[in-house]
Amino acid sequence: MITARSLINTSADDARITLAGILKDNPEHAATLSLQLLERLQGAEGHSGRRYFALRTLRTAAKRIAEDDTPDPKGPGLNDLYYTLPVGDLKKVFATTPVKPAPPAHRIGRILTTLLSIRGEVQCDTRRKVLLAALNKAAKQLAEGEGRAVA
Repeated sequence: MITARSLINTSADDARITLAGILKDNPEHAATLSLQLLERLQGAEGHSGRRYFALRTLRTAAKRIAEDDTPDPKGPGLNDLYYTLPVGDLKKVFATTPVKPAPPAHRIGRILTTLLSIRGEVQCDTRRKVLLAALNKAAKQLAEGEGRAVA
């Protein structure tokens, strides 16, 4: 089983090729694995190449998930804040920084969950675009180390 740790402990080229293969077959798993890799590389020196391809893979996987027209059998959850908010309010949520901002990795995880649940929903095109833009912004913060967890 491929884990973030195994992607760190192998060569950068092998890790990139592995992630690309996973992305081709399973974008959901590639997004999750890329997110975990970015989290593990926070504060680690000398891994800029891994951060870059993890960021690129995460963004590409999220885009593929958002463009997937296969509906989720469970559908969107009514307790999902990103689904229940009107699109205008959702844009405001991502445009403003809350008093206690969620770490980028947490925010990305919630966005991915929502994207998976609303894939194939016809009336959610604008919502998916807003979520993708927010994911890209949070992923960039995480890759640049702005989302470093505090012990």
